[in-house]
Parts: sequence; C-alpha cells; structure tokens
Amino acid sequence: AKGWIQPRTLSGHTNAVHCLAAGFGGTIYSGSFDRTVLGWRGGHAIWTLESLEDPALVAGIAVGPDGTVYTGAYDGMVRMWSAEDGALVRTLFGHESDVCYLAVGLNGKLYTG
Repeated sequence: AKGWIQPRTLSGHTNAVHCLAAGFGGTIYSGSFDRTVLGWRGGHAIWTLESLEDPALVAGIAVGPDGTVYTGAYDGMVRMWSAEDGALVRTLFGHESDVCYLAVGLNGKLYTG
C-alpha cells in the first residue's frame, strides 16, 4: 500500500525484547531480557548500553529532550545513559520494586513507576 513502510527485523539481542523507545535523529532503543539496551539507526545496532555494575533485566525505556536515555529495571533502579557514546552516566535509587514505566516531560522531568 502506498505510504506504508516496509517492516524490518532488527537482530542483535540474545533474549526477548521487552520495551522500545524512539529517540532523536531516527534512533530507536530496544530493551531486552538479555540485560542490554541496543541503540539502532538505519536498521543497524550502533551501540549497546549495559551496566557492568549489577546488570538487571531491562523493563522500560524513555528518552529525554536532551537525548539522555533512561532505563528502568527489575532491580528497582533507574539508569541514565549518554546517547552520544552509550556510557552509564548515573544510577538512581529509591524504588522498592520493579521500575517498568518511564516518561520524560518536555521540561526534562523524569517520571517513573
């Protein structure tokens, strides 16, 4: 049909993909039960975000207006990642259970649950 985009399979995770988020410049982020987040552009993985501290199953993803990538996990933590190089910027503590839902307002404020 005219105007439809041809579907594409993105290969790279080694376990089920649990969440997706659209970023800027056509980047898509996928979070997986393989404990990684892949950044995709043009149908190819451009880098992998993974915490080497205490990796947990990725439950949710959001992208801030400045391009910062936020991930929620089943360890109750939120991690902030640099969209430029995939480096872990900061780990946020405080939830008593899983963090599955994240949203970032236009003002950059992060909401989690």
